Amino acid sequence: MRTYNPFGFTLDFEPSNVHFIQKLKTSDVSEIFHISYEEHPYFLKVFHMGDDPGFSPDGRDLCRYRCESQAYFSLSRHGACDQGIVPQFYGVLENLDPSIFEPDLEAFKGDKNQPCGILLEYLQDASTFTSDERSEELFLYSTEALKQIHQARVIHNDPHPTRNLLVASGHRGNGEDRLDGL
Repeated sequence: MRTYNPFGFTLDFEPSNVHFIQKLKTSDVSEIFHISYEEHPYFLKVFHMGDDPGFSPDGRDLCRYRCESQAYFSLSRHGACDQGIVPQFYGVLENLDPSIFEPDLEAFKGDKNQPCGILLEYLQDASTFTSDERSEELFLYSTEALKQIHQARVIHNDPHPTRNLLVASGHRGNGEDRLDGL
């Protein structure tokens, strides 16, 4: 199995070295897992790959996997991952065989096509971003982070952006909270 990363080369990805620790989130489109690979922690976001939904009338790609993987490639190339604005992006895994990862990828076995995944930095003790418990400084930081994301030509069309934001306590290098998109 190969993974394609932001640097343009492929890496061998050995399924026997993957250990699923916990399923963190499930939706109709994807599931997010905390995994370890060769004893290093990661987030693995696995996408259902049904019929290709194509493009909207205004030209937007409607395939969530393609949208998110291309967004992470762009964010990585523009330094947003290195700046801690979004988690480090380690690459994509295409055509995952759910039977190799049973029972963890059981939900993908009946899909028309094999799922694809995005491998990301694991943020320990991350929590969902909520407006009621966060500081003004974190809101200012999030505004600057959003500017950096837009400079990478990534536009997030979610009307509820906070459902994709995480706060990782003490991960900004100075003991302060770090806001990340996932």
